[in-house]
Amino acid sequence: MNKLYRLLEIDIDGIYKSMLLLKKKKYAALAMVRGADGTYTTVEEKKGLDIVRRDWSGLAKKTGE
Repeated sequence: MNKLYRLLEIDIDGIYKSMLLLKKKKYAALAMVRGADGTYTTVEEKKGLDIVRRDWSGLAKKTGE
């Protein structure tokens, strides 16, 4: 892609094992992260969900988990 379109450059933000996409900018995923020793581990990543928001109650967050 980068060779075909000179003005457009695409970078990889992350590698995900699995992802639950609800809406634009609302997802939960298992991100693959490379450690210092070269091994890969999975890390939970949550963006825009009710679990992350501060204005929701603890009960709503616990239920979402």
